[in-house]
Amino acid sequence: MAGIMCICCSCTAVPVAVIAILLGVVFQQMSPAKYCTSHDRGLCLHIEEGKTDTCSAGVLLQLTRQTQLGLEHYTLDEAFQFASETLSNGCKVAFSVECDSNSKSPKIVEKWSCPSGAGSQKDTSYPMKQNFQVCAMTGSTLTLSKSVLDVTFDIDIEAGSVVPGCIGLSAPSSYPKLQAVRGSPEDQKIAIKGAREGAGGCPTWRSEEERVARAEDFIAEYNPIFGLVLKSFLKWAKETELPKLVSGAYVSDKPKCGFDGIFYFVASMITGQAFKGATKSIPLLNCGEPMPALISVPGIQVTRHADLASLMADPHQRRLKIIGSGAEECCFDETLPVFMSAGSPEHTQVRRLWDAVGLDKMHLGDLPELTVKEPGVIISIRKKLMSTVLGINAPVLDELAPVVAPLFLEKLWGRKPTQQESDEIAEYGTMGGGCIMSPAVAKLPIVPGKILAVRQKALEFGRSSPVGKALARELEKPEYKELHDRYAQRPKGAVDTAIQNLADASLFAGLIGTSTLSMNCLMQVYRGPQFVKMFRENSTAFLYETMRTATAVAGSASATREPKKMTIWGEEYDIPTGTILSQMTGMAAGLDASVFPDPYKFDSSRPNLGETMNWNGVTKYVMARDYQNAPRFCPGAGLSVKIATKVCDYFSSHLSDK
Repeated sequence: MAGIMCICCSCTAVPVAVIAILLGVVFQQMSPAKYCTSHDRGLCLHIEEGKTDTCSAGVLLQLTRQTQLGLEHYTLDEAFQFASETLSNGCKVAFSVECDSNSKSPKIVEKWSCPSGAGSQKDTSYPMKQNFQVCAMTGSTLTLSKSVLDVTFDIDIEAGSVVPGCIGLSAPSSYPKLQAVRGSPEDQKIAIKGAREGAGGCPTWRSEEERVARAEDFIAEYNPIFGLVLKSFLKWAKETELPKLVSGAYVSDKPKCGFDGIFYFVASMITGQAFKGATKSIPLLNCGEPMPALISVPGIQVTRHADLASLMADPHQRRLKIIGSGAEECCFDETLPVFMSAGSPEHTQVRRLWDAVGLDKMHLGDLPELTVKEPGVIISIRKKLMSTVLGINAPVLDELAPVVAPLFLEKLWGRKPTQQESDEIAEYGTMGGGCIMSPAVAKLPIVPGKILAVRQKALEFGRSSPVGKALARELEKPEYKELHDRYAQRPKGAVDTAIQNLADASLFAGLIGTSTLSMNCLMQVYRGPQFVKMFRENSTAFLYETMRTATAVAGSASATREPKKMTIWGEEYDIPTGTILSQMTGMAAGLDASVFPDPYKFDSSRPNLGETMNWNGVTKYVMARDYQNAPRFCPGAGLSVKIATKVCDYFSSHLSDK
């Protein structure tokens, strides 16, 4: 799956991503005042009746009703403060729990402190009951006073953290599957991990209703409509999609995503502020455990950094004929190297062929000068809308594609394109991104023909270039026999198929990917002088961090080589050979908080940006062109960063870093 932002380049006059961003902002205004339906003395409290444990059982301290879930067991040997809240009127409330000497059960103690003129509240106490929650409200600041463990990433959530959702205390008996969560923090981490893996999802779910209600945890950060989309997805994924995956319904050499899968991904974009909501929900919705993919791929998503790093390093990674939701002939030839399994003779030979004709050196040397033209009327209108809604007037994708095209064409093919050639091929930036959903694109009027026309122009350009001619000569050598024979079976013949495949890969992943990286870099730089300064101090690190937080490459799709057992949502399934694994390297690996602390903060000074995974492998191995540790690395990764640096620098040169 190339370009997460590829859907930005929809075939309509106004790209889907622009509509998604604008509607997302509108939907954001619908967000409720956190989770509060009623107020008690200005507080948002939820107390659940039920069996109350004695103090000897301790309590489970939780973070709930938010995207980041937390949990830790505490004994009640002595009272402790677990939360504090500063209200909009300036009053501060400290929440503690202690053992009631009469009932021998936990009780909640509130201690109030209000400024003069804000009224007064008396300190009070009351039984904890089975479950107690205090939730953040609009205008208030809720703070955690005791650390808890992140149930997704097995890291500490420190005391002092501001909580957008709720802080709760629960009777341990109300969570029978968490009875092992006791003892030291390290022991509890192990127990939580075991409970999560056994549940095939979030370990705190106790019922199907709670599994589906996880969608509501995203409402406060986004909006109610986004929550409804996620809730509907979770129901559909279990009732419809998971049975298909388990039965092998999608096992095919050329699988396709159904309409429902495409619908849920597009709906999550439109309601979740384009890719923000999807990027947040993909790794967190199921607490990092495998589930049917939220992105439009008929497979099971993998989101943890360690699991993805292992998959990316697999020298025998199996591939199918699918990019995104499918692979139609209007977009790709079926012999595209993306569809070849790692370690196969054809894949090994095509990578050797590309290196032999110069792709291993195309990132070296100086770049040509930029050619920048004034944006057209439609682009100008869209930029004005984006500026009005978001307050950022950065260049948009199809404004940047004509700037990127001549640079990457000359460096890739070894020939400077004419202005006409560059403009014709750059049109791929407007419509080619729809190929991420090629089964849908293939059914549209006019568009498939336009994509085919641009691809033909790219083929003609490549054929006449030094690299194209070298490729034709090299392909005839005996060491490329299997690759040559496979290409020779295609309608265009061996040489033109080889050139077309390189052109297609460079357009879809190169032109669109680099243009997207440039756009995302500028979107970040335009957010303030501190980011301008970051970029100018270390542009490479800045672009790595841009890819980590706003990737141009969502991930890729591999297939299982043998049957696997997987626990998903409380059931163990036999996953058949050939099942797609949606490898969310771009949309999840870089947001793994166990590897990248505070993952949603943009910080180009992170010391471990080499551990990101945005070019089909761990970045430090990709940039070193290390075939052993990243056997499928993007051959244009270094050139992409170099071009994006030049483009981002040009369009931000007028900005102050003060």
